Amino acid sequence: MTPPTNHKRLILIYLLLSLWLGLLALPFLHAPSWAGLPILLCWGAVTLRLLFEVTLNRHRVPTLATSFRMCQKIVAVLQKEANPAAKTPFKIIDLGSGRGGLAHAIAATLPNAEVTGVELARIPYLESVALQRLFGPRNLSYEQKDFWSFDCRQADAIVLYLAPVTAQKMGEKLARELKPGCLVLSHTFPLGGNWTETETLTIHTPFKEKLHLYRHP
Repeated sequence: MTPPTNHKRLILIYLLLSLWLGLLALPFLHAPSWAGLPILLCWGAVTLRLLFEVTLNRHRVPTLATSFRMCQKIVAVLQKEANPAAKTPFKIIDLGSGRGGLAHAIAATLPNAEVTGVELARIPYLESVALQRLFGPRNLSYEQKDFWSFDCRQADAIVLYLAPVTAQKMGEKLARELKPGCLVLSHTFPLGGNWTETETLTIHTPFKEKLHLYRHP
C-alpha cells in the first residue's frame, strides 16, 4: 500500500465522518442549543482536518496520531532503555512527529532524556511547537525538516510511525547512519533492509497494533 493510497483512504474516512456529523449537526444550526454544542464542535474539528488533508498536506502522507496504549508501550520501552544516572542525556528522535503527542509524552516521562521531533508539514509542526512553548517540557524540541536529510547519528533511540513504503526505505537510511547499539521502535510497519527484529510487541487496541523493535549492530 503506497503512501498516496493511505492518504486517499484517510480523506475518504474524514469525508464520510464530516457528512455524517453534518447531518447530526444540521438541526442545531437552525435551532442552536447547548445540547448540540459537542456535535457542532466535533463536526467542525473533522471538517477542518479534512480541509487540511485536502489543501495543505502537500506531501500526501497521512498524519495519524499514535494511540494512547501504543504511546504507553513506547514510553515504557524507552524508560527501560534510558539510564537516569548517565552523565549525558539519552537522545531520542521521533521521525515524522506530526502534532507532537508522542514526543511530548516521551519527554514528559523521561526528564533526563533529550527528545527531538522531526516534522516537515508546516501546520502539524507549528501546532507541536506552540504546545511545547505553552506547556513544555524543556527537554523537548521540534525541527521542521525532511527526515530523509535529518542527521540521526547522535541518536540513542529512534521512534517512527510511517507509511509502509516509507518505513521500508527508512531502514536503509538508518542502517547507514545509526551508531552501534541504537534502539529503533517502528510503529505498525517493519523496517526494510537487513534489519532483524529483536522483539515484536502486540498492543491490544481495537486494531491490534504491533511495535517492531530493532537494535543496530
